[in-house]
Amino acid sequence: METRGVRPLLLKGAAFAHWLYDDPRERSYGDIDLLVAPDRFQAAMRGLAELNFEARSASERVKERAAHHEQLIRAGALPVEVELHHTLRLVLAPRPLVWQRMTEGLHTIEVAGAPVNVPSRSVSALIVGLHAAQHGDRWLPPLHDLRRALDREDLETWRAASALARDLGAGPAFAAGLRLDPIGRQVADRLELGDTTPRVTRLLDAVPSNGVLSIERFVATPGTGARLKLLASELAPSGDFRGDPATPGRPGGFGVIGAYLRRLLQLVRRLPRAVRAWLRAAVPAFKAVPAFKAVPALKAEPGRERR
Repeated sequence: METRGVRPLLLKGAAFAHWLYDDPRERSYGDIDLLVAPDRFQAAMRGLAELNFEARSASERVKERAAHHEQLIRAGALPVEVELHHTLRLVLAPRPLVWQRMTEGLHTIEVAGAPVNVPSRSVSALIVGLHAAQHGDRWLPPLHDLRRALDREDLETWRAASALARDLGAGPAFAAGLRLDPIGRQVADRLELGDTTPRVTRLLDAVPSNGVLSIERFVATPGTGARLKLLASELAPSGDFRGDPATPGRPGGFGVIGAYLRRLLQLVRRLPRAVRAWLRAAVPAFKAVPAFKAVPALKAEPGRERR
């Protein structure tokens, strides 16, 4: 990636292992999380493709398979998975601002003999809190990381992490993550953080849909101008694609028009279901309205053959 002008930031995984454990081998991890600058995302994708990484699922628009990251797999005897991040889940701020703030105060560690950029301690504290909020009490590893971080970092680190979360539109989610741990609740109280589960976290629990979170990002964005700008970015086939003239095989004018039309049709097709899911999760009065559901497959009764 460095040969392509990409300087990725390593999130969680080995970064957490070096930060939270005396022996990094104590913390296992199953994938590699990387955050890259918005205008270098496609360069990073091409670099991974040259290393035989492939997206987990087919899609006309590469970045649309996940709102916050792209998952890629390199098959083999020991498969390797990379999650290439645009941003973090539960963070509502624009991606350029996320990249700017997440890379402030970064430092370098050695992983497999190579220097790698990792976040500062306050940024790492933000990540560990949001990761806990994302999974709640359904998965224990994020809670283990949270407890270790609370044991290792002082109140000022958490104060800085809280301020960063607020700047990135993730303050309530960060507070909710802290409050999943008894010590974290004390820290949240000392920092005078709210104790109400934020709507975006409820949405994630109720309907883990990228479309729902896109609607929440739109609703939570203040100002008509900012919302129009966000809407324009959603309508674009790929901001990184348009900003990288060196992209091999870049289509001409008709290709770009076709990409915009496909993107618009894709949004129109997904919008009704996403809006309904958002209303059911965000508006209590709407929960009484039946949801659209796929017809389940018929199950054969005991002793009878399904026809």
